[in-house]
Amino acid sequence: MVMILKEQGELRKYSLEGAWTPGHLQGLFMNSPIGVYVVQDNQFRYVNLQFQKDTGYAQEELASLVPTSLVVAEDRPAFRANVIEMLRGHRTAPYEFRVLTKSGETRWVLGAMTAIKYQGRRAALGYYMDITGRRGLEQALRESEEMYRALVENGPNAVAVNVGTNRVFVNRAYLELQGLSDPSQVVGKPLDEFVVPEDRDMVKARTLARQRGDPAPSVYDYRIRRANGEVRTVQTCARATTYKGAPASLAIIRDMTDRRQTEKALRESEAIQRRLAQESEVLARIGRIIVSSVNPEAVFEEFASEVSRLLAFDRLVVLSVGDDGSSRGWVYEATGPNPIVRPSKTIDVSESILGEVMRTRKGVIVQGKTFDEMEARYACLGRLRELGIQSSIEVPLITRNEVVGGMTIRSFIAEAYTDRDMTVAERIAQQIAGAIANEQLYTDLKKAKHVLEEQKAALARSNAELEQFAYVASHDLQEPLRMVSSYVQLLARRYQGKLDSEADEFIAYAVDGANRMQTLLNHLLKYSRVGTQGKPFETVSAVTALQYALDNLKVAIDESGAQVTWDQLPTVLADDTQLVQLLQNLVGNSIKFRGPEPPRVHIAAVDRGMEWEFTVQDNGIGMAPEHLDRIFLIFQRLHTKTEYPGSGIGLAICKKIVERHGGRIWVTSQPGKGATFHFTIPVRAQQQGETQ
Repeated sequence: MVMILKEQGELRKYSLEGAWTPGHLQGLFMNSPIGVYVVQDNQFRYVNLQFQKDTGYAQEELASLVPTSLVVAEDRPAFRANVIEMLRGHRTAPYEFRVLTKSGETRWVLGAMTAIKYQGRRAALGYYMDITGRRGLEQALRESEEMYRALVENGPNAVAVNVGTNRVFVNRAYLELQGLSDPSQVVGKPLDEFVVPEDRDMVKARTLARQRGDPAPSVYDYRIRRANGEVRTVQTCARATTYKGAPASLAIIRDMTDRRQTEKALRESEAIQRRLAQESEVLARIGRIIVSSVNPEAVFEEFASEVSRLLAFDRLVVLSVGDDGSSRGWVYEATGPNPIVRPSKTIDVSESILGEVMRTRKGVIVQGKTFDEMEARYACLGRLRELGIQSSIEVPLITRNEVVGGMTIRSFIAEAYTDRDMTVAERIAQQIAGAIANEQLYTDLKKAKHVLEEQKAALARSNAELEQFAYVASHDLQEPLRMVSSYVQLLARRYQGKLDSEADEFIAYAVDGANRMQTLLNHLLKYSRVGTQGKPFETVSAVTALQYALDNLKVAIDESGAQVTWDQLPTVLADDTQLVQLLQNLVGNSIKFRGPEPPRVHIAAVDRGMEWEFTVQDNGIGMAPEHLDRIFLIFQRLHTKTEYPGSGIGLAICKKIVERHGGRIWVTSQPGKGATFHFTIPVRAQQQGETQ
């Protein structure tokens, strides 16, 4: 018999025959690192120390146990079969079975038996090695492999193993990604079979480089074509491995189509936001440039320079259309190192595309096929083509729903502009349209101002001549009128009662006419002197002026029984004499045109910020609304002189006094409900300073 043992780290073969003594064998078995036992007559006759250690039983305890009682019930049939084979003289190969220790623990062992003579009788020599730890590792390994396979087979990511350029393994997720149903549709076939042609060389090169261990990107995108023809973008994460001993690569593949589309949309959105921000910034600068001058020609070069930041062009033309239909434009040549600005000139666009755009109020991009089609209709395009122009944007300039001009942006590049460029051009057109309109308005205002100045000068001359005429007429007619009046009165004194009744009546008419003419001339003289002989303005108490006016009206107040009241009145900058005249005329007017009740007149003033508004309110007969403006005209009367005496010039004088002070005068009234006269006197700078 030969036994192989491990001694001092080396395997050595020992023969159990020859020089070995029983003592040697007993020592060898007793201290063996594997369990050794001898069974005879279904009893343990010998057990070594390792067997006792592994089972937890002492030798005396084992002597009383049936050997099969240490074997787990499920493994006993196999154990007995091996014993029978051994007793028949057959050699049994090592096999695995489980034993129960004294503590009840189950242990896996690897054992074998052989027939021997023990103390002269037939017995069985058995040995075993505790392999519980190894079985645990093997079980863990099997479970790990099963779990890994389950994860790979059922995981959400597609997995593929490549050897060379062929697929040797794919999981279920890979089949779903490709739109396939069976691994045989992929396994054994070229790995780039489902890759789009443009990406195949890249995928093969990187796969082979990864298998060789050469530097290559481990994560990258490429495109596949699914079974239904749909193209998807995938991302692979690859690393080198081995498959059945051969260099291979393991690839985890994810569908990135939606994510890449989202990222692309986000990038495009961010680009749009940046472009819009840039456009807004440039348009804001364009707006500031345009409003910096009412003359577009003065800022046209700066304007064109800013436009070039948004739209590439070789020529920019802006056209202004006047009220008479004439057009003048500014041209900016951007070609060459030094841009050129051409001065404004008259341009005929009636037969051009820009003219059509201005008529239809709709912009157009002219390039490519559109350029060719329009060239037959518009001769100007042929001339532009000769100059090298191949693309243009034509937009109208519209403000306040009125076409005030047009703008054309031209390029030497074919197909230079997009719909987005048209939108930008329209936004620029909105900016420049306002400037063109302002320029036209400025021109119109200059013309209107010139006409107004001429009319103002003519009016001033006319007023001066009228005042001079009124003064001369009223002053120079006084002397002959006094002579006529004196002789008529002399006739009345000498011959009244000496002639017949008709003569007396005629003399009375002549005296009355002379007196009325004298009154009219006196009032006309007062009217003319309002503007020519007024005094400088000074601080005047309105209350003091009113009291002077009431003193002058004392007889009329007493005779009519009028009651005049007033609120607190301000101090104003005015001609004191004319303010007295104004208040006297208005209060006297209220007393004259009284109703059946005694007159009640109230004067008040309200601070309107930049002016004082005075009111003179009465309870008189009032007047119809259609006469409210007429009463301030000279010599205009609403009643006959027999009903209410007067010359019809008093309110005209009031109007002229108020206007000399820079104010306004008007009346509110209804028949039978009295009247309220309003007039204003501005609060002048000097007065404001005194008030503060």
